[in-house]
Amino acid sequence: MPAGDTRILGQAYIWYDPKTKTVCYDNIEIPTKVLHELRSGDKTDGKISSKALIDAVERSAESIMREMNKEGVKVERVTTGEGYNDLKRELSQKFVKENNPIAEHRKYIGYSDARKAQYIIKTYDELTKEYGDIIKKSVTEAKKTFKKFVK
Repeated sequence: MPAGDTRILGQAYIWYDPKTKTVCYDNIEIPTKVLHELRSGDKTDGKISSKALIDAVERSAESIMREMNKEGVKVERVTTGEGYNDLKRELSQKFVKENNPIAEHRKYIGYSDARKAQYIIKTYDELTKEYGDIIKKSVTEAKKTFKKFVK
């Protein structure tokens, strides 16, 4: 698979909702051929894979939050829409899905892949100043609760 500096893997339409302090990758669109190659890379431990792309999306979400917060624009969450998102399968395996999401593309009247459901990619806690992956926290909390219940 040829991979050069100019290869486009996909695209995302991104917006910010100041009311909920959320940046949303409204969708992540990937050409069918590239998506097939990414998923093949998952099976063969290829350097370019859908797992690697999901990891890059997660790192970019944290970078966006850090930089916007540093510039004084409060961001507490980064999400991506479920709609026609080409990485929906991979997103559903790693991130919590929020049905009836609180973040909206306000005053926008066109179609949005994030209108009905969003996956929460990263969060930021203003009190602790910690950036997190809520799925990891919820799994840890679930294990603690389970241990207390079993005793």
